[in-house]
Amino acid sequence: MMIPLVRYMGLLLILSMLYLTTSCTEEVSGPSEADITIAFFDAIYNQKDLNAALSLSSVSFKKEIIKYKTLNNFSRRGLNLSFDSVTINTQRLATTVIDSANIQVSMTVLLTGKRNERIYKEVRQIQLIKKDNSWLVNQLLKI
Repeated sequence: MMIPLVRYMGLLLILSMLYLTTSCTEEVSGPSEADITIAFFDAIYNQKDLNAALSLSSVSFKKEIIKYKTLNNFSRRGLNLSFDSVTINTQRLATTVIDSANIQVSMTVLLTGKRNERIYKEVRQIQLIKKDNSWLVNQLLKI
């Protein structure tokens, strides 16, 4: 009579340990909003890769970028900046939680770059949105 009870207790112990180990897993999060901001401007100014910039953009911002036809045209006219190479620094301005699925972040971006052997420093502000647990550049903000 004792053997079945010990067997059930062992099974109960194994199931409870299995439950505890699977319930403690952390949700894997993607790159931070600062990482996405830096990657976006790096794709434009250093890598000169339109597809990389588009992959970090929301659907509405992709349409805005595509209107300019080329990445060089977008950087010159859309961002009003033209650099040969650039160093990128970011700072978070504000986070707005609309609901658990909609989060917006405003970021300030300091771009330090060379153009015609002269060093220029420019500040831009952008808005990012969180969609499906990843950040996307949504729009340029007016300073």
